[in-house]
Amino acid sequence: MSLFNLKSWFGKRRTDAPSHPWDSRFRVIDLTGSGDWLTLGELFTGIGVFGAAGSGKTSSLATIAHALMVMDCGFVWLCAKPDEVQLVTRIAQKAGRSADLIVIGEDASGKLSPHRFNPLAYEAGIATTGTGSVVQYLSDCAKVLSHKDGTRAPAEGERFWTDQFDRLLRHCIDTAKLAGRPLSIDLLRRIQLSAPKHQAELEDDHWAKQSECWQCLGEADERRERGLVALEDIERVIQFWTKDYMKLDIKPRSTIDVMFAVLADAFYAEEPLRSILTTKTTVTPDDVIERGKIVVLSLPSNTYHAAGRMAQFCFKYSFQRAMLRRRKDGTLQRPAVLWVDEAHAFAHTFDAQYFAEVRSNRGINVFMDQGVGGYMRALGLSHPDEVDGFLQNLATKMFFQNNSPQTNQFAADAIGRMLTETTSASLSNSFDSVQVGKTTATQERHQVMTGEFALLRRGGDQHGRMVDCYVLIPGVFRATGTNVARCVFSQTDLTR
Repeated sequence: MSLFNLKSWFGKRRTDAPSHPWDSRFRVIDLTGSGDWLTLGELFTGIGVFGAAGSGKTSSLATIAHALMVMDCGFVWLCAKPDEVQLVTRIAQKAGRSADLIVIGEDASGKLSPHRFNPLAYEAGIATTGTGSVVQYLSDCAKVLSHKDGTRAPAEGERFWTDQFDRLLRHCIDTAKLAGRPLSIDLLRRIQLSAPKHQAELEDDHWAKQSECWQCLGEADERRERGLVALEDIERVIQFWTKDYMKLDIKPRSTIDVMFAVLADAFYAEEPLRSILTTKTTVTPDDVIERGKIVVLSLPSNTYHAAGRMAQFCFKYSFQRAMLRRRKDGTLQRPAVLWVDEAHAFAHTFDAQYFAEVRSNRGINVFMDQGVGGYMRALGLSHPDEVDGFLQNLATKMFFQNNSPQTNQFAADAIGRMLTETTSASLSNSFDSVQVGKTTATQERHQVMTGEFALLRRGGDQHGRMVDCYVLIPGVFRATGTNVARCVFSQTDLTR
């Protein structure tokens, strides 16, 4: 075992070491002190971290965050707790990256930052983005809002509602785009609210003048006359508003309207989220990916609740989509890090796809949580094995002290079993002889037993600021000859 610190990174470099820290072969940290290097390329495969509150996982992983900031990586850092922005600020200062720090929400002094991110304007402004992509984006935002513990896969009976909600979103967006208006949640909501409810309204000139929906359709027709809009597109939208939606039964229609209202309220209901999400954008995911900014979403869910979680999800989701669009240009591209503590609060089914695909685009994912139970609640999973499926593309896993039987069993199973030989001796005697026997049996056993996780050191003065952790890698440690090693983290002043 060795101390988990930066000495190996800052120490004398070998002559055959990569010349640039963005090279995938670049050695970031020696996990065991025996040459078991965690390279940048291995970080691209992701890190999944588990540990109880106070187990030392955050303070230990701060060392890796510091190293990545020194390497000039970009960061998206989500905050579940109010004091997390202070941690990021200290790490950035020590790494000499204070100038790159951008906070959306409350800064380290508790003041509201002037930075803004308008997700709808950003997504709609991407040249390759069509209506379907924007619909998917807003629909996923609505799903985050609809479940207090995060998202989960819809039950069979919910498919009708999600399909109808997505149809409504699509036609609101198309109505605005055909009219040539810039997209905003407020405009989409006004279009939806002013859509015709019965035939009499369509014959009422006063209603037509007051209806935002009908005004947009009139503007779309004017643009058609100028050759800017196809007649087929206008006819399709009119068909939806005057037949499909207008004639929808009042009960399902009212339910879909409420779903739309909940989404709109999250954007517009109160400050500071209204200003952050709907005014002029000052920072985007491109600032992280291309310019190496460290963007901290300091809108903790225990202060700003569901809307704060959704606001953080918006930037995270836009960042993930931008990373997957990233084009390789033959240069050594900057690594971009997605750092999430209390990850269940922001987990989404899309994350699993992102973990699987972003490695080649030089994305690093660090997801930390106390146990598997949070992921199960957030994603609607029924068994810990399904958590393993969700996190399988976070190839390096770290298990800190934990008293949760469910999580410790998950950890032991993830690390796996090995065949071991057990030997037993026997002795028997009689009046005229003594017999000695030996029996050898092969038995499959967990490499780390579940009870061992509860005994790991948690840092602090009582443990000499040392934190124990079992690290599982998709390879073999030199120090142990297996895929797991018990490593020791040395806590630094970053998290005091």
